Amino acid sequence: MQCEELPQYKGDKKKNKSVYFVDNLHPERNFSATGCQFNVQGTSSAVYPIKNFKVSFKKGITYANGDTAKGFPIEEGDLLASTLCLKADYASSEHANNTVLVDYYDTLVRDIFKTPPQKINDKVRTGIKGIPIVVFWENTETGEVKFQGMYNMNNDKSNENVFGFDRELYPHLESWEFSNNTSDRTLFKKSEFEETYTDAETGKVSPAWLADFEARYPDLDEPYSDYTQFKRVADWIVSTDRR
Repeated sequence: MQCEELPQYKGDKKKNKSVYFVDNLHPERNFSATGCQFNVQGTSSAVYPIKNFKVSFKKGITYANGDTAKGFPIEEGDLLASTLCLKADYASSEHANNTVLVDYYDTLVRDIFKTPPQKINDKVRTGIKGIPIVVFWENTETGEVKFQGMYNMNNDKSNENVFGFDRELYPHLESWEFSNNTSDRTLFKKSEFEETYTDAETGKVSPAWLADFEARYPDLDEPYSDYTQFKRVADWIVSTDRR
């Protein structure tokens, strides 16, 4: 990763930066990219001293032989990922509980049933896929190169094509992530989306449900605010609660 400063928190976007990837076993996969955007990835993991990073190829990539592409396949033959997640696995340093188990899940589930997009294209996944890498940061102001650590390089959850999120084929498709596993909303004890909270430091007023759920698709730079369809599902689940 080449930039004057790595992002320090989620939303601390570093734009128009560069990155290069080297695969010594398969040098034909070596590539570089300019015009990238770097950001901290993750919600709960964002507070860790070792950050996860999201690398978005805004202008595509260029292979060592001069060929260009809109994104990078995690493994040869995979669908192209225009955004990569560099996962430090700070809380799970064996690098298996996240990437390896999700890949196992994807393999297992597709042998039982396939999602509608997978019936059209077998390369579509239901979970992320990644490979182990080491990450270096080159400070473009000083020229110093620093070893950041061992990471998994994963398909980021925002890669709509990788997961078959096609708005034309599935106009009502949405995907939501649970950011909290203790609130009444995420436990489906209530379906309340009008509450707000006030940040004690900034005084900013925000919808309280944003602390519980995050839209994976549509994946936007700003929080997705249209919860209409999601609330319909939440209303029904809450109605089944026997308390």
